[in-house]
Amino acid sequence: MRLPGCEDAACYHTLSLPTDWQPKRTWPVLVEWAGNGPFAGRYGDTNSGRVEDACLAQGLAGTDGAIVLGLPYLDGTGSHNVSMWWGTPPAYDHAATIGYAKAAIRDVCERFAGDPERVVLVGFSRGAIACNALGLADDEMASLWQAAVCFSHYDGLRPWPFPDSDPASATARLARLGDRQQLIIAESAPAATDTPLPPALAATKRYLAEHRPQGRFQFLETGFLNHDDDWALLPSPARQQARRWLTGVLSLPDRNESL
Repeated sequence: MRLPGCEDAACYHTLSLPTDWQPKRTWPVLVEWAGNGPFAGRYGDTNSGRVEDACLAQGLAGTDGAIVLGLPYLDGTGSHNVSMWWGTPPAYDHAATIGYAKAAIRDVCERFAGDPERVVLVGFSRGAIACNALGLADDEMASLWQAAVCFSHYDGLRPWPFPDSDPASATARLARLGDRQQLIIAESAPAATDTPLPPALAATKRYLAEHRPQGRFQFLETGFLNHDDDWALLPSPARQQARRWLTGVLSLPDRNESL
């Protein structure tokens, strides 16, 4: 998809309507930012970084009941999608990426019956960081969504190449979260690891306990070692729990898994 009036542009997003979609009611919208790419991990994980290859939101949504919007990251000129971070190195300016996100979310709500009161950000890896780094970058962007799912990484735990990735800047962004809920997910640790939580999940929990102790956070491990979002396409206890969380956040009716 391309934004209205930008049909000849090189930048694009993806849109998946549920199988039961019809325009006479409104639909919750799962808005996804993908991970970095190209990436290949030690367990055979791969990620292209392209918007069309992201599958976390679709896996969590299933095929009915919700719209899935895949957002791009744009280069510094705002003219092309990029697969690594956002903007153009070394500036990594996020202005074009956020501007596109605002326009795309509003377009889906206006043209495809998306419910502006039931928008959930979903992100894997780079996308998990983006949920706060981009989703809370300014008051206008922060006002467009009601909850978030962050899988593998979290804004503020360590510095990254983009500006203001330091913990102090991330903590300042976190103030815009308000009382909204976040589901924070991480890969499971190898069986030999003698800890109650995977290290990444434990680190995120400590960070939030210090900087957002009043926050409404739930924590979940996937049951898989893999650093990719393919697990969301498979039936599993973790996916069932994530879908139950979404059902509660979005006030969805109970449903059987359709994917």
